[in-house]
Amino acid sequence: MERILQPTDGKGDWLIITMWESEEKFEKWLVAKEKPAVDTSVGHALVKFGKIKRYDTQAGY
Repeated sequence: MERILQPTDGKGDWLIITMWESEEKFEKWLVAKEKPAVDTSVGHALVKFGKIKRYDTQAGY
């Protein structure tokens, strides 16, 4: 699942939240042979990517 969040005031950075089925699947994606093609896609060129930050879910639905 992925969520793309835009600041309501139109200022500042957007936030992209990507949720993976498991840590193992995410780690496999990071080294997948298809990943470089996605990283150089037109969509990725539109976004300035920062460092990946990981979080643990504490609550939600």
